[in-house]
Amino acid sequence: MQRSAALVFLLSIVTCGIYLIYWYVQVYKEMEQLTGRTPTGNGYFIDFLLTIVTCGVWGIIIDYKISIQLDEVLVARGLKPQDSGMIVVVLDIASYFTAAIIYFATSALQQDILNKVWEAGAQTQPPARTY
Repeated sequence: MQRSAALVFLLSIVTCGIYLIYWYVQVYKEMEQLTGRTPTGNGYFIDFLLTIVTCGVWGIIIDYKISIQLDEVLVARGLKPQDSGMIVVVLDIASYFTAAIIYFATSALQQDILNKVWEAGAQTQPPARTY
């Protein structure tokens, strides 16, 4: 579903990252709806636990895989891939030194790409929401 990338970023900051838990759950559902699989092949809860156990390292892998999967969806719809995989990895690593603020930017970037997928006319697009 389309969401404002700026609002994803802002809500992530205001809620100290708690909004991202909800955002990732929704993105997992949407990616599974679009491709038939989650970004890692695992359920969200398993990936969430792995992220905690690895002190966020698994989260970097998840973001990379989300970017790769988004590119696959874009190409399948005849659109140019965004090649954001390395950008999100660099931003995620940099977030370890910026009190996670840059990590929120990664989610906003991925939401912007996901919005392009929905704008391209995803056949199974869920209803748009305003948040």
